[in-house]
Amino acid sequence: QAVLRVLPLHPAVLLGAAENELKLNAMAQAETLAAKALNQSPDNLRARQLLAQVYMRMGQPAKAIASLANMVDSPRVTPDTLALAAQAQLMNGNVAAADQLYTRMSKLDPTDPALRTLLATASLGKSSNDQVYETLQRISAEDKGTTADMALISARLRTRQYDAALKAVETLISKQPGQAMSYQLKAQVLSQRGDLAGARQALDQALTK
Repeated sequence: QAVLRVLPLHPAVLLGAAENELKLNAMAQAETLAAKALNQSPDNLRARQLLAQVYMRMGQPAKAIASLANMVDSPRVTPDTLALAAQAQLMNGNVAAADQLYTRMSKLDPTDPALRTLLATASLGKSSNDQVYETLQRISAEDKGTTADMALISARLRTRQYDAALKAVETLISKQPGQAMSYQLKAQVLSQRGDLAGARQALDQALTK
């Protein structure tokens, strides 16, 4: 805050402040600061990623998708940008679009440990899907991150395996119990399964978070 008073329009300072507000769950302030940074530096990848993270935490995946659109279409797109965009598409109910982004991500750098977890998604429909699911479940169990979990949820929903998708969501919730996004995904799965009462309860939990 002291530095912001001296450099109120400096993108790096604005982003540092926005990241702190995000960690403090002060979403309105984080959104304002990240948007201001992006306005000062429209090509700033970090600003677009941070703004997308804020929108997803606020339960506004469509805005997250829009904020990343230019970067996703760039030939120099980064793996973490694709991962964020895929999560936003999945939150927005666009399972096929999420799968396409995960597949693109897996091809960027197959030697990267994080990207390697998603190589299995490219085999969906081409080989044994059960083997793909087992691979993603194994990676999820070994990895503290959530990339494999999101890919597994996407794959399960794509084939309408709602009970299995719900189980994958529960694993995601156990990894990040304080995140509203996890409960929002749970509500989507329950809604698609036809359990509207359960979906409402999950949305209530998301609102509480």
